[in-house]
Amino acid sequence: MSNRINGRLLCGALVGSMSLVACGPKAEEPASEVKDSAAVQSLVPGPLAVSCAEVKAAGLPMDRNHVLYLNAEFSKPYIAFCDAEGGTYLTLPTGEGRNFSQYINVAGKSVSTTWNRVRFDPATQTLDIEDFRFATSTGGIPQWDTYTVVYGMAGDCSHFNSSAGRANVDLTGLPFAVTANWRTDGYYAAGGSTKSSNDQVVDISGGGYCGNTAVDGAFTLSYVGYGSCDAVAAAGGTQDQDYTLYLGQDSNKPYEAYCATGGGTYLTLPTGAGRNFSQYINVAGKSVSTTWNRVRFDPATQTLDIEDFRFATSTGGIPQWDTYTVVYGMAGDCSGFNSSAGHANVDLTGLPFVVTANWRTDGYYAAGGSTKSSNDQVVDITGGGYCGNTAVDGAFTVSYRNRFPR
Repeated sequence: MSNRINGRLLCGALVGSMSLVACGPKAEEPASEVKDSAAVQSLVPGPLAVSCAEVKAAGLPMDRNHVLYLNAEFSKPYIAFCDAEGGTYLTLPTGEGRNFSQYINVAGKSVSTTWNRVRFDPATQTLDIEDFRFATSTGGIPQWDTYTVVYGMAGDCSHFNSSAGRANVDLTGLPFAVTANWRTDGYYAAGGSTKSSNDQVVDISGGGYCGNTAVDGAFTLSYVGYGSCDAVAAAGGTQDQDYTLYLGQDSNKPYEAYCATGGGTYLTLPTGAGRNFSQYINVAGKSVSTTWNRVRFDPATQTLDIEDFRFATSTGGIPQWDTYTVVYGMAGDCSGFNSSAGHANVDLTGLPFVVTANWRTDGYYAAGGSTKSSNDQVVDITGGGYCGNTAVDGAFTVSYRNRFPR
């Protein structure tokens, strides 16, 4: 029999108002480190590859994604498609209205270009707006011998002060923001550009008789980093390795994470006796304990997934409750009235996060509590009863606190 109490699954008989451990088979062992076939690791160990030219020089396979490092800094990973000649290309999000340029209404003729990838120069952090290798164009303006439109340009030749031409730049999911500016030029020209709040999307309008709005000078970018392992996976990055990520793509909030297959973002925890473990003991002579090497982190909500056991190891079990794991941060026992013999520990030492979650003691004649360290990175938990436990009350929230801002 199973019951759901306080949002958690209670296996076996219901005892008091106790919320219990996760149920089912023993915790899954850490996944074997199989590399994504669509991506290749960077030159690690050894020098960090900055560009696809370096990847080619190292003799690695081309025409695929590689993890590169801006300025050869491990804290600045980016994923690029390396063509056979060693060109470095950023893969762009696609779909209607994304990453296109157009010039319209030139004596009834128009041309539009859409990009899947854009060439990137890591040395100058600029985009090559005239590289059409991974672009597709439709239409044309034969009288101008023009069959492509440069990246980020919108123009028309409709009438005085027209701005019917449209273009879009969208770097969503990439670790870069747009720092370039746009300028409107032409005869009775009109138009402009609008950047999103995170500077990753630019909508452009332009025209006249004739006129356009285009990048003013070099198409420059700045590094803002990946916000999560999901973003790394979506970009085709190598999985099952460590990355420097940036919370909310804020360059002042770097954190190290292990990006597991499938895009999960995991924080690697300090290990050792008495660190990052949970336990439930003395249930008719049976006990179970779980120890974590990594815990899954949701950057969007800044919460830890206390029921993800991918990088946890459990010993023992409570067969009568079909329970072989204990959720992160829980301590419980079934020893006797007001017992608190169960222990647990949360330790985020070395990580740029502090614990903001609170704990609650529940159960039948339950006792226990939680004590946080002065820096809110370590929590020692006790809990028990007949039966009872102390566990996180609600979501396991953390907040970013970097002692060394960039």
